[in-house]
Amino acid sequence: MGTFEYGHERKRIDDADLALLQDLVAVMLRRGTPFLLSFQHEHDGRDSLWVHPEAPMRFQFDGEAPSGTDPLHLDLMTAYARSDEGVTIRVSQWA
Repeated sequence: MGTFEYGHERKRIDDADLALLQDLVAVMLRRGTPFLLSFQHEHDGRDSLWVHPEAPMRFQFDGEAPSGTDPLHLDLMTAYARSDEGVTIRVSQWA
């Protein structure tokens, strides 16, 4: 489990999902495209963030960052990020 920090928000996310999120953020912000990112919590609903380049963010992996994100999975996530629905990631707990 790693940690995604966005401003004052902290989310605990599986390292593989965190690596995919890191790649997605890099792709979207490199294109100058902010997007909606939602977190589905195990027991208490979901919350959302508007991801844009001005917000401070940090990706901290508990282990080594998994390498080799599946390009098809990243393409699918990018398509969701560009949609009105945005991207939803399942998280296990608040950090």
